[in-house]
Amino acid sequence: MVLLAGVIAGFGHGDNPQILISGAHLLEQTVFIIETGLIIFLFLLAAYFHLSWDRLSFGILLGLAISACVHLATWGIIANASPAEHTRTLFAFLNMATYHLCVLIWFYYLLIPQKVVRKSVVPLPENNLTVWNRELERLLQQ
Repeated sequence: MVLLAGVIAGFGHGDNPQILISGAHLLEQTVFIIETGLIIFLFLLAAYFHLSWDRLSFGILLGLAISACVHLATWGIIANASPAEHTRTLFAFLNMATYHLCVLIWFYYLLIPQKVVRKSVVPLPENNLTVWNRELERLLQQ
């Protein structure tokens, strides 16, 4: 993903006539491409090995994924469509709103406690170890 981001940044044209701002936007694009690739890799790796996510890790990764995808999409539209200044401002507000939505997602996963699964109040008839001991004694007596 780093190589892909470098190639895209090398061949990408700027979205602003000022070279410093255009360079910063290209750098931001490469960072979001690398971040998106790492997130996709983590989700695919967890799905392939059937790993379960803990609540905190999933919340942080979900927020980062949403933020990176929206930022990449808006940057791509701005860089290739050359919208008017008013439309660019609306895209900037969309990026800001998305980031704040991701902050709310992070707050939810960090601050809201996880639901505790209640165990059954019905007692089990026998301890599992007791069953094993009884069966082992029966096997040894035969």
